[in-house]
Amino acid sequence: MKPRSVLILFGILAGVCVAYWLVLLGEERSERHAYEAKRLFDFAPEAVQTVTIQREGERATAGERREQGSWTITAPYSVPANPIVWDRVAKNLSELLSERIVYESAPEDLEEYGLAQPVLEVDATTESGETLSLAFGSMEPTQKYRYGLLEEGPLFLVSTDQFFELDRDLSWLRDRNLIKKGNEGISRIEFARMARDENAPEGATGPETWKESVTVVAERREDGIWHVLEPDPSVADQETLNQMASEIQFAVGREYVDDPESYTDYQLDPPKARISVVTESAEEKQAFYLGAFSTGEDTEGGVFVKQEGRPAVFVVDAHMVTLLPETPTAWHEKRLVTRPGSDISAIEYTAGEQHFRLATDKDKPWRLAVPRDEEVDQGAVSQFVGMLLNMNGNDYWSEARPEFGLDDPIIRIQLEYGEGGETGDIRVGALTPDGDARYVTQDTGDVTSLPAEAVEQLVVTSADFAPRGLLTFREADATEVSLVFEGVNYRFTRGESAWRVSEPAGKVWESQSDMRALLEALRTLRATGVERSTAPPNLVPYGLEDPVLVAGVSTRETPKGEETIHGPVTIGSLCEDKPHERYAMAAGRLDLFRVKQDIIDTVRDVLRGVVDETAP
Repeated sequence: MKPRSVLILFGILAGVCVAYWLVLLGEERSERHAYEAKRLFDFAPEAVQTVTIQREGERATAGERREQGSWTITAPYSVPANPIVWDRVAKNLSELLSERIVYESAPEDLEEYGLAQPVLEVDATTESGETLSLAFGSMEPTQKYRYGLLEEGPLFLVSTDQFFELDRDLSWLRDRNLIKKGNEGISRIEFARMARDENAPEGATGPETWKESVTVVAERREDGIWHVLEPDPSVADQETLNQMASEIQFAVGREYVDDPESYTDYQLDPPKARISVVTESAEEKQAFYLGAFSTGEDTEGGVFVKQEGRPAVFVVDAHMVTLLPETPTAWHEKRLVTRPGSDISAIEYTAGEQHFRLATDKDKPWRLAVPRDEEVDQGAVSQFVGMLLNMNGNDYWSEARPEFGLDDPIIRIQLEYGEGGETGDIRVGALTPDGDARYVTQDTGDVTSLPAEAVEQLVVTSADFAPRGLLTFREADATEVSLVFEGVNYRFTRGESAWRVSEPAGKVWESQSDMRALLEALRTLRATGVERSTAPPNLVPYGLEDPVLVAGVSTRETPKGEETIHGPVTIGSLCEDKPHERYAMAAGRLDLFRVKQDIIDTVRDVLRGVVDETAP
């Protein structure tokens, strides 16, 4: 195509684009003009200074804009306002649209339009001194719009959406949040149970007749960790305090009684408890009082609450009551280990003559460091650490006492955290007076008690962490398998494309799937337990002098790589207490293991696939 033709086409395209843009601009201006023509007022939402909303059959609610644009409710009571809802009311007032003018002035028959007794009346003033008065009546015949009347006229139709934004009752317009929460959340919680002061004059009421029990104070520090400050400073129960802070922060009131005749009716004179909080965005305390449980038709369940300095009584969800401390130490951390499991770098265990040390270095696997350096079962260590992390005590003491028996513990678990040298010392001491638990130290040094059945779970030996895999190898690397089964020697070698039977002579696999089943059974052979951590001096009682099965596997990672021998594993007689298990030992391991009888059954089945090379 010639350059001149290209330029002509480009010019045509540019002209089309400009024409399309002009059409869109015209449509936008036309829509904007139509919108502006529908508007009843020309002031901005921020100009609205006062609004009074009178709903059918209710008392009027009046709101006033104060400094910095904040709102407050002035009638029927002086209560905090919900600024979001009031801003929406102001916005809809300033942007109120007349979808259609019915009459330019007020009709003589207001009853026909539901305006003789309006369902909603809204009065407002603006910062320029302008006043306006609106009334809303019934729905028009199509049920899409509602009749509206601006003072003496016009009579117009308003959308149901805009009517809804103005038709707000006190429960919508008031601030129903239990506290001013800001964006940062709660950083401090104080709790005290309350009762009537027995020294108060008879018949007297009010705060001067109340008395408080011990105050429990918890604070969240910069690292996000909650600590109990009073009584007995300590690390706090993080889960409970986080839940408590969340319940308070997001609590919303309902069923308001703004002018109660008596607070005694709600068990708020005296109240049952006081809770004070401090948020990170406001340093002053915000206090509220808890009363009786709501027993009306409230199916959600709730508790009566009164905010300090405000007369209203209302109901909030009662779940926070379940999180309140029943004793002064209930918010203290009861977990044995208060640090994350990922922080633990070493575990030193001592119980009687049993002493061993497990250690890990950064991302490396756990190893047994004492009494000898060897591999351990990673799953067994993870399970033990998880058990420690999930153990919770029942009580709390800030310091140990001689009768706790913690100076000479029956079990001691010393934990090391990371590379910073921090440690935790868990010691299990004497039985509690009822005999159902033992005194135990947490890694923080505080003391709790642990049920006897939980203490039994802490009784372990180094053998419990011995690797359970007895012949761990990659099937693809296997080059040779040797067996002695029920007195017969077998040897299988990998060929170029299939496994051969080298011993007994003159035998072949009837199906290669049997050989694959044998490899899978040996590769996944795991001990079910450790009978003892040292080799028995006499193998005869365990059937290991004349074993049922001896199995070994040779592997090479590459065709010319170095050969690795796995095993052999020796499997002896059935265990007397568990006939479905057998005793076993593995070369290079001192432990006497137990394995499932299944391995013998599997080997017996697959060896039926070893048949004569020459068919009969």
